[in-house]
Amino acid sequence: MCRGILGTVVATQGDGPYDEASFDDFLTECGIQARVVVGDDDEAPPVAIFGSEAWDEDDVDTLWAQTSGENIRVYSQELVLASMAIGSSIFDYHNDLAALIAGHPALERFYYTRPEPEAVAFPAPATTPLAGSQRKLIVNFETGTWPASGALGEMGYRVGRSGLPATLRRSILEGVLQVELVAASPATNAYVRDWGPPNSRRRLQKMVNSIAAFAPETLGGEQGTSPRQ
Repeated sequence: MCRGILGTVVATQGDGPYDEASFDDFLTECGIQARVVVGDDDEAPPVAIFGSEAWDEDDVDTLWAQTSGENIRVYSQELVLASMAIGSSIFDYHNDLAALIAGHPALERFYYTRPEPEAVAFPAPATTPLAGSQRKLIVNFETGTWPASGALGEMGYRVGRSGLPATLRRSILEGVLQVELVAASPATNAYVRDWGPPNSRRRLQKMVNSIAAFAPETLGGEQGTSPRQ
């Protein structure tokens, strides 16, 4: 599945949330070769993955100069993990990719730091917006049954050995994006606000962050244990 999403060769640079060496080891175990972002052959990689820290501005600018944003997909480490959890590139999943790029300094520099920042070339987004939904999900921590994996788990999302087929996971994620979260008590108001309204940038970003919490143990985390995602 990893190579089906990322291909066989990717460029990596930077740390955060995982150190670059550990992330490269993870990719190697998936059968993917990790290379430097800017090499001696002047050939740009088809995929580049940046950590949030310890990345080089000159390398990001060189990568843009080589590609102009065409025929390349630039991920954060979190977006890679989210794509693997979904079973396909998250860039194909939703048409509002600005929400995924916002807040990540390397991705923001690649897509926005150029003479015409309004002409952002997002990589192959879906063209049909998701429709709204009347479904409501009651958020209640007091019953003791709200899962540690949060709204994703409550909607039936899971990965790993007890996981679901990729098509079903994607269907559940569409439901999570569209559902209206309703606070059952004042104690859950902040949680509901943190998830944002249905079909919003905030909701999509929260989903990506929560999916990243399902990170493989090889990257230093235990799946599904982050509290109240």
